[in-house]
Amino acid sequence: NILLSAFRSGYSCQDTLIRIIEDWKNLLDNNQYVAAILMDLSKAFDCLPHNLLLLKLENYGVSENSLKLLQSYLTGRKQCVKIGSVCSSFLDIYKGVPQRSILGPVMFNIFINDIFDFVNLVKSPTCFTKGAPATLNDVILTNRSTFCQNIQNFNCGLSDVHNIISVQIKGTIPRINKKCVEYRSFKNFDQEFFLNDLEQKNLNSIVDKCDNVNSAYENFESEFISVINKHAPMKKKKPVDKPVPFMNKNLKRAIYKKRMSYNKYN
Repeated sequence: NILLSAFRSGYSCQDTLIRIIEDWKNLLDNNQYVAAILMDLSKAFDCLPHNLLLLKLENYGVSENSLKLLQSYLTGRKQCVKIGSVCSSFLDIYKGVPQRSILGPVMFNIFINDIFDFVNLVKSPTCFTKGAPATLNDVILTNRSTFCQNIQNFNCGLSDVHNIISVQIKGTIPRINKKCVEYRSFKNFDQEFFLNDLEQKNLNSIVDKCDNVNSAYENFESEFISVINKHAPMKKKKPVDKPVPFMNKNLKRAIYKKRMSYNKYN
């Protein structure tokens, strides 16, 4: 990013100051407002998460082998606190880049390179005085402008000095996998064959051979289920959503043709 001046050869703080002062002068000459937000990154080199830094490097096109090398360079480090002659136990380091190293400043600049990729979603004034021209542009900044759509700035009629801003955010809705429903299929069920198989099982004799009620019940149940599974087997299916009441075949066909035409010419 051309706005980054720290830790770059041929750049200094003077370059940044000259650039912003010239921008401010141009804005003031055009009767526009100037505002500045100043931030200080405390212990900046120690605040960079390794996983996020590696993701950014991958996004910038660093190869897989290079990423593994940089991951080995960043991870596996430990630190402790020493007071006098007493040292604490060592803990793993999950953030930060090694200071006083060649790669440290480079990685820091790569990490904050997209800090300037903020876009003001509000293009027209939203704060005004009744009967006078607009005076203020509300600021809504984001670096994910591609996820924002259908941005509207309109007068709601509830206030004489403010408009309403609506933004539709794109998002992903996790797909819900519907659980299968088990049911017994009686499609090929024949009552005569079913009763015939039950008679051949001779369930009464199976019950009489048992010594107690529990074993008699278990044997009877297993034999009966084996017969019914033969004639009416268990199957699984996913539940189908109820169709829209006014939906019919002609309307479905029209919607399908419209979608096909849209995909063809767009």
